[in-house]
Amino acid sequence: MGILNIHPWAYDADSFQPSWRERLRLFVGGILNPEFGISAGIGLQLVRGLSVNAGAGFVLIDTLKPGEAFGAKPLDSEDPFEYGTATVFFAGLGYNF
Repeated sequence: MGILNIHPWAYDADSFQPSWRERLRLFVGGILNPEFGISAGIGLQLVRGLSVNAGAGFVLIDTLKPGEAFGAKPLDSEDPFEYGTATVFFAGLGYNF
């Protein structure tokens, strides 16, 4: 997944510790694997360099056309699939060196 981080509030270089507003960020991006899609989420910096992230994504997937069934001979032998969508949820940690 390739993402673009969006920091709604400015970073204060003079502050010893980041404020809660600085710790919060949003992100959007593209899902590249296993299927193509889009994603969005929120991240919260726990301490400098370590963050927790969560979000959702929507991916395009191949699904069987109406009337087709797994294990059965395809009705349309050229292309038994059509595009469908799937929703995915994710959470993870981020670390900056």
